[in-house]
Amino acid sequence: MSRLMKCSLIGTVACLPPSGEVLAADRLPAHTIVAQKMIDALPADIAPLYRERLESFELRVAEPADAWPRDPTLRPRNSWHSCEPDLAATSSADEARLSASRAFPRDKTSARRVYRQHGRPLGGALPWAIDECHRDLERAFRKGTEAAVLAASGHLTHFIADALDPLRVSVVGTVARTEHARFGTGRGPHPNSPHFTVVERYGVGLIGRYAGSYLQDIVLSADEYTAITDARSAAFSVIEASIRYADDVAAADREVIADLQIADLADFTRLQESYYRSMHDRCGDICRNRLRAGALTTAELIGGAWQLAGSPSLSAIRARATSQPESTGKNPESAAFVGSDKSVVFHKPGCRFAKQISPENLVTFALAQHARDNGRRACKTCKPE
Repeated sequence: MSRLMKCSLIGTVACLPPSGEVLAADRLPAHTIVAQKMIDALPADIAPLYRERLESFELRVAEPADAWPRDPTLRPRNSWHSCEPDLAATSSADEARLSASRAFPRDKTSARRVYRQHGRPLGGALPWAIDECHRDLERAFRKGTEAAVLAASGHLTHFIADALDPLRVSVVGTVARTEHARFGTGRGPHPNSPHFTVVERYGVGLIGRYAGSYLQDIVLSADEYTAITDARSAAFSVIEASIRYADDVAAADREVIADLQIADLADFTRLQESYYRSMHDRCGDICRNRLRAGALTTAELIGGAWQLAGSPSLSAIRARATSQPESTGKNPESAAFVGSDKSVVFHKPGCRFAKQISPENLVTFALAQHARDNGRRACKTCKPE
């Protein structure tokens, strides 16, 4: 685990990675920064939950990129991480992209129709993912345990952090994957392939390398907080703001590579310090702007879900852990429902996906509600109830 992951930011500076030190490849850096900084803007009534359980919270933030892709029932959610509301833009000008984004449908059915019309049948579902995660969080605050609140908050934080990335939320990023320089191999915006395309170089390589600097530069307080209860509208606002910077990031990447005369992976490996220093000079303010906006929006969405749930006290939420049995242990024979430590889904014991769970990862539940209180979702195949 990286030093950035291990430390709590409150009153701590010495343990942050210095500017130029790459974040360890176990977390996406923007997601970690947003997770830590948003705590400073939360209402005082709930901030202690995230501050005291920071490591558990960060693990939940990472789940959609880490554990979900390994779960067959969650793989279809790969589309949750991106969006292209500007794909109908009539030109590459910023105003054309923003105009197309504003005209993009806000309901998923109509949006899918637009995606199909432009040859994107699997178009991104990021705004609706944020909306669904927000509703999950409201339910967790209303009835769930502390673990359920942390899980739903972590998933919401992950997708807000995705929305901050200009190249994840614009058709510019899709085009850049094929038209911009590529170095080595890649598997999407992932810590194991930080230099592959401009998408990885910006979202993982640049932000990871200067994570300590960006983290220290971002200052938030609860005085800036205003509860947000309309998560879908907030998601589109964040996405639209990010789209404004997509062409700037893509252009900076092209120009720096040309200036340094980088032609292949060997060149990039030799010149990567110069590349990222130049990108930081050109795009550092963009990184700070988006990370700060995302941290504040995340705090306001979490607070909004808490408000919608009736603003329960932390003591009331924590008391639910003792009043609601969450698991019957590791014995599937006595269980009505089962799940995996590596997944957020629960199943009927006879489900074909349940049979793939290894014994060491198996968890069991007496009631479906106990599984939901534990932050889990019902399998869409066996539909446990």
